[in-house]
Amino acid sequence: MPLIALATILLVTLAVVYVPQVPAEADHVVERAVIEDPAGELRIDDVVNMAFASMPAVLAASYTPSVHWVRLRVRASSDGRPLVLRIRPTFLDTVTLFEPDPEGSGWRTRVTGDMVPYGEREVAAAALALEIAPKQPETTYYLRLETTSSSLMGVQALDWHEMRRAELMSDALLVGFLAITWCILLWSIGNFVARAEAITFIFIVSQICYMLYVLAVTGYLAPFVSSASPTTINTLTNILVCLTPAVGVMLHRQVFLVYAPARIVSVVGGVMCAFAFALTGMVLAGGYTQLALRANSTLIFVSSTFYFAMAFWPWKERAPSILLRTLYGVQALAFVISIAPLLGIISMGEWTLNYPYILVLTYGAMMFLVIHSRAKEREVLESENQARLDLVSQALDSERRQRDIQDRFTAMLVHEIRNPLSAIRLSADPASLGPERYRDIRDALAEIDATVERCSMGGVADALGASARGARFDVVEALREVVARHAPSNPVRFEAEGPMTVENDRHMVNVVLSNLVENAIKYARPDTPIRLDCRRVEKDGARGIVISVENEPGRAAAPDPRRVFDKFYRAPGARSEPGSGLGLYVVAGVTDLLSGTIDCTIADGKVRFDFWLPLVLPNSGGEPAAASAEVTAEAEGHR
Repeated sequence: MPLIALATILLVTLAVVYVPQVPAEADHVVERAVIEDPAGELRIDDVVNMAFASMPAVLAASYTPSVHWVRLRVRASSDGRPLVLRIRPTFLDTVTLFEPDPEGSGWRTRVTGDMVPYGEREVAAAALALEIAPKQPETTYYLRLETTSSSLMGVQALDWHEMRRAELMSDALLVGFLAITWCILLWSIGNFVARAEAITFIFIVSQICYMLYVLAVTGYLAPFVSSASPTTINTLTNILVCLTPAVGVMLHRQVFLVYAPARIVSVVGGVMCAFAFALTGMVLAGGYTQLALRANSTLIFVSSTFYFAMAFWPWKERAPSILLRTLYGVQALAFVISIAPLLGIISMGEWTLNYPYILVLTYGAMMFLVIHSRAKEREVLESENQARLDLVSQALDSERRQRDIQDRFTAMLVHEIRNPLSAIRLSADPASLGPERYRDIRDALAEIDATVERCSMGGVADALGASARGARFDVVEALREVVARHAPSNPVRFEAEGPMTVENDRHMVNVVLSNLVENAIKYARPDTPIRLDCRRVEKDGARGIVISVENEPGRAAAPDPRRVFDKFYRAPGARSEPGSGLGLYVVAGVTDLLSGTIDCTIADGKVRFDFWLPLVLPNSGGEPAAASAEVTAEAEGHR
C-alpha cells in the first residue's frame, strides 16, 4: 500500500509539472515587461511613458506593499477571434486590465481578482480570466497588480480552445489530487478508529486543512461562496494559508517526540506552532495581513529546514530511520522549491504556479508513510507482546497445576502421618513407660505434630485468596497468652504501654505471635532473657502497633535477615535443631494478609523481629472478606 501510494503521488507530481503546461506557440503574449510602483500612486497615463524592465514568464516579487504594472504585447489571432488573458494564481487581490479604447479615446478598465465575487467575474473559470480582442498585428495591454499576498503572477493570452483545455487539465489535476488525499484521509480515519493516537488525529485535521487550502489558492473554493461579500473568499484563503502550516508544525512536533532527547523539538516546535496561530489571529484582526502572510511563508521555510535538521540530529537513544530521513529530505526540497517563488527568491517558470499541489502531496505522502510505518511497528510490537503474554500465561498455568499437585500430595501426606501419630499417642501408657520416658515420647510426638502442622500451613500465604476478618482485641493480652502457653525456660522481659486494642483477625495474629515467640524460645541462648515489647508506632502515615521479639542467639547462631522469611530456609547452625523452615515463611505470608509488616534485624549480637499491625484492618470498615474455615482452623491448630 505505501509503495502504490508513493508511485501514484509521484505520477501526480510529474503531472503537476508537465501536464498543465500550455504550448509556447499557443500563448499569444509576445513581450512581458514590469515596473514597480512603491507608493501605488501612478496612473495609466504616467505608466505608458515610463521605461519597463523585461519580465520572465512568471513574476515573483515577494510580499510587498508596492503596486506592479505589467505591460503585455499580444499578437492577434490569425482568424481575428477574441482571446482570453488567463491570470494565475487566483489568490491575487485585485488585477486591473487597461486596454486601448477601440474608439481611440483613452483606456477601458476591467477588474478581476479574489476581491471580486465569483458571480461577478467576467469568465467563469478557476483561474482569473478576462477576454480581450487584440488588433492586427499586436496590441499593448497593461495590468495593474495590487495584493496583500505574494506578488506572484503568470499571464497568458490564449484562444478559447486552449483556455478550455488548460482549465480541463487543471480540473483533472485537482481530481487526481483529491482522489489521493481522500484515500489517505480515509485510511487515516480507519487507523484512528482502530487505535486512537494523537499523531493520527492531528494528521487527519491537517489533511482536511490542506485540502481546503488547495481548493482556496487554486480558485476552486470561490464558486461555493459566490454570493458572499467581496472580501469573504480573500479572508478565508488567507486564514487557511496561515492555519494550515500551524497544524503541520504540530504534526511534525508529534513525529519527533518519539525520539529522545526531545526537548529541543518540543520547545522549538511549540514556539513555531504558537507563532503560526498568532499569524492567523493577525489575519483575522485585519490590518496586518501582508505581514502575517510573509511571516507565514518564512515560517514554512524555516520549519522545513528545522525538521530536516532534526531528522539528521545525532539522537542519543533512538535515531530516525533511513526512511524518515529520506522523506524529510524530499519534503525539505519540495518546500524550498514551493516557497522560494513566494518569497521572491527565484522564479522557475509556469509550473511553479502549481506549487500547492507539490507542497501538499509531498507533505501528505511523507506523513502517510510515517504513520503507516509506525502502525506496522505497533502491530509487530503488539504481536510480540501477545506472544510474551501467552508464554507467561502458559507458565502460570503450569505453575498452578504443579502447585495443585503439590498441595494434594501434602494434604494426603499430612493425613497419612496424623493417623499413626494418633495411634502412637493413644498407645503410650505413662504407667508402663515411666514419667521421664513418657515425657520424652510426648515431646517427640509434639515436635512431629508441629512439623506436620507447619507443612500443612506452608501454603497459607499462597493459597489464601480472602482477606482477614476484622475483630477488636487487645494485642498485649494476646501476647501474654501466647507466652503462657509456651512456658519458656528463659526469663521473659515484657514491656508494654498498657492495653493496646486493634481491629484485626485475632486467629491470624496469634499464628504470627506464636511462631515468633516459639522461634525465640527455641534459638535463644540458655538463661538469656527474651525481650517482648509492645508500643504504638505510626508507619507511612498509618497508626499502628509494633510487637518486638528479641533474643540472643545460641548455638544455631544468627540467621540471614535477607533470607529468614524464605520458604524452607534454615540457618546453617540450626540444622541440628528440629524444624522445617516453614514457621517464619508462614509469618511473612500471614502478615501480608493482616496488612502489616514484619522485619528482622541483627544488632549488638541480638536477633530482633518487629511485627507491625495497623490499628484498623483496611477492609474492616466494609463487608469483611471471609477467610476460609480450613485455613482458620489450620492457623489455630498451628499455634
